[in-house]
Amino acid sequence: MRSCPLFLYFFILFSTSVLSQVQNVMPNQLLVQLNQGYEINALLEKVKTLDVNLSLETERLIPEMDIWLIKYSGQAHLDVLLEYISALPAVQTAQYNHKVHLRSPGPNSTLPNDPLFNNQWQYVNTVTNPGTAGVDLDADLAWDITTGGITAANDTIVVAVLDNGISPSQTDFGDNLWVNRAEIPNNHIDDDNNGYEDDYKGWNSTSNSDLIAGGGHGTSVAGIIGAKGDNGVGVTGVNWNVKLMIIRNDWSVSEANVLSAYGYALTQRKIYNQSNGQKGAYVVATNASWGLNNGQPANAPLWCAFYDTLGAYGILNMAATANSNVDVDLVGDLPTTCPSDYLVAVTNVNNLGYKETAAAYGSTHIDLGSFGSATYTTVSPSGFGYFGGTSGASPHVAGAVALLYSGACNNFITLSRIYPDSAALLIKKYLLDGVVNIVDLNSTTVSGGYLNLFNSLNLCINDCPDACFGPYDFFTSDLSDTQAQINWSFAPAINQTSYRIKEQGGTWSNFSTLMLNQDSLIVNNLLACTFYDIQFVPTCSSGTDTVTFTFKTDGCCEAPSGLTYSSVKEDSVFVSWNSLLASSSYILSYGNTTSWLDVLSTSNSVWLTNLDSCTYYSVYLKAVCQSGDTTGFTDTVNFVTTGCTDCSLLSYCSAQGVNTNDDWIDTFSVDDVIYASGNNNGYIIFDTVKILLGKGDYHNFSISQGKTFVEFVEIWLDINQDGDFDDPEENISSEIMASTDKTINSSFIVPASSLDGVTRMRVAMQYNSRPNNCGSFTYGEVEDYCVQVIPGNGVRSIQNDLYDISIFPNPFTDEINLSMHLVSDTDIQLSVFSITGQLSYSQTLLNCISGKNSFVIKPELAKGVYLLQIIGNKGQTSRKIIKIN
Repeated sequence: MRSCPLFLYFFILFSTSVLSQVQNVMPNQLLVQLNQGYEINALLEKVKTLDVNLSLETERLIPEMDIWLIKYSGQAHLDVLLEYISALPAVQTAQYNHKVHLRSPGPNSTLPNDPLFNNQWQYVNTVTNPGTAGVDLDADLAWDITTGGITAANDTIVVAVLDNGISPSQTDFGDNLWVNRAEIPNNHIDDDNNGYEDDYKGWNSTSNSDLIAGGGHGTSVAGIIGAKGDNGVGVTGVNWNVKLMIIRNDWSVSEANVLSAYGYALTQRKIYNQSNGQKGAYVVATNASWGLNNGQPANAPLWCAFYDTLGAYGILNMAATANSNVDVDLVGDLPTTCPSDYLVAVTNVNNLGYKETAAAYGSTHIDLGSFGSATYTTVSPSGFGYFGGTSGASPHVAGAVALLYSGACNNFITLSRIYPDSAALLIKKYLLDGVVNIVDLNSTTVSGGYLNLFNSLNLCINDCPDACFGPYDFFTSDLSDTQAQINWSFAPAINQTSYRIKEQGGTWSNFSTLMLNQDSLIVNNLLACTFYDIQFVPTCSSGTDTVTFTFKTDGCCEAPSGLTYSSVKEDSVFVSWNSLLASSSYILSYGNTTSWLDVLSTSNSVWLTNLDSCTYYSVYLKAVCQSGDTTGFTDTVNFVTTGCTDCSLLSYCSAQGVNTNDDWIDTFSVDDVIYASGNNNGYIIFDTVKILLGKGDYHNFSISQGKTFVEFVEIWLDINQDGDFDDPEENISSEIMASTDKTINSSFIVPASSLDGVTRMRVAMQYNSRPNNCGSFTYGEVEDYCVQVIPGNGVRSIQNDLYDISIFPNPFTDEINLSMHLVSDTDIQLSVFSITGQLSYSQTLLNCISGKNSFVIKPELAKGVYLLQIIGNKGQTSRKIIKIN
């Protein structure tokens, strides 16, 4: 008689009562992880002692870990067998092999009540949606955590949408549209002194106004980022609650408009940072669903460099790549191949989980994919529908940035206040590390996958930085030769610090602990004209989290700073400068081409009188120190006295365009003076002198047309002030704008024979043929400007005496190959300036001979955009260069 083992009998007894309790598991399967030193075969032999009729199969699931799938057939019940195996010494962990189901939104999922939400498959893709179930953003899981809006520190999160505006008839944005509460609309006053007049609703970089009403593209892009969620209307954005800063730049205009648009977002975030959140806007992201196919970063150094500037203030920038199946690493694209860590380049993934064929890629420059094709969102003017391409992919990522900031812990938000650039890079890391990997994006993007809101949000939440932050925002006050007051700010919840100080090159003092909430310190017994380091450690730190601030005491015998002028009149001007502690007196030199005078002053200001009206003057300054030494001179400051003749009173021939429906001068600038004149029905004169033209000098200018047609541009300057533009050398520029040129940038040279004083400059633009300096023509516009001709440096463009300038590679890493053809023997002075005008490198090339010359220079520069200035005996020129490593 066959015996029935007691344990097997125990299995059978519970076969009906326990079976109903085990749900969502694979029948007759267990997962087992063995303890180190045990073998799976020994475990199977032990299990078989329960019932010789048990049939067992195994599969090792993870080679690096002893995790096994065990399948069996026989009379043993699953959960009793699990209990038995779990108790064995060989087993570290044992569990059921659960069934895995598609995670569809359940009744408790955080989903909005927007009636068309079910069309938005990109958020939750079920079998009822088009495409492949589960290929989505896992938005419902992310919204279980946050739906956007504000940070843990109550900062209102803002995303800047740079596009062609937004439809005012679209009601599904609710209160998600950002407005500038510090500005009074339509009063023609810059109420908040941010440099933008009446920027209440946002900014329009093409009209310099807040007229943001516009087209369908921007409406759909904005809807993806932040259509109001859970409001019972239409659809939802990635963020149910967020502020959308609408910056209209029409994305088909010039690079100047691009920079202007980004500049507005930058200004608002800078103000926010500098005011500790009391003014401006907490802009965390920008979105650009536009660009330039095959564009090269080397040809757009300012555009590309601007992303680093935005990032420095905490703004991460999303950009859609090209809608064509090309490798942008090879063919180029703007802006998605700009070499900035603060740029996130996005390609397009469809609802099947594949890269869209008509979407660019690049293993170096394209960071990740996101859903774009056939995504459902707001459309213009007031409806809802499908939107696609990389234009739809990029704003999902921009919206994700805002969502991450809303879920980030308070310490992370504190970090973003103190180190906004570091916080932005961490957000980018969470985006890329949280992707869902797919074959199509493996080796064709940086991350290898597409955006997943839930994954990235969890990475952000779980990476909460240490709460101990050192003081920041240091500055000195009451600085003298022996004393300085050091001031700083504390992070929230941090209110005490210790410090030590040393003369640079000297020995640190011992640490001293300051009082609670003490945010300034006076240090005494210092040496004059000496650099000091002062180091702070917050009391919450173990001593490794230090912050060092460097300052210099007064008392140096050096050129005074802050030379400036004000109250300019016909015969006088007020000149002032910063006092120099080491000085006993100052010598001010001023004059023009005819005479120079020196003025001795014992104070830090002087009225210059008996000046000639409408005359250009130069002023510079040096100090006589108490030691008897004399400093070098300051930089020169230039001004023009009032009393100039109004050039509009002079008699010039008339010139005018008749039809300006399609052809007009929209913007004209010379050097740093910009006239955004717009359409003036064929003619306008600007009679206030703003443009100063140095005789013999090289001046840059830029001109934009109202639309995009073939336009001929002529510029004349009345150099002898005789009331016409007919004399030799008075036609100072001739340009042609192609139908693809919204803007052209060029230059002219003011003839050295020009007379000093006020004269007239005429700019004419005519469709498809060259305009004359007098008379009317059918299509185009004329603008006259009163300008002041002043003494110049006499520097003509070296390009008249130099041929075949070549700089390569550009961008460069370590060295630059520079070649040029000289028409005569000369020394060449090379200078490299930062974009803020600081001299970063200089070198003199001696005894360069006429003919072709080649050089290799190795300027030690930080990554960024620079200006390379080349000066010879007969002139100078400048070229932009980019250091990429």
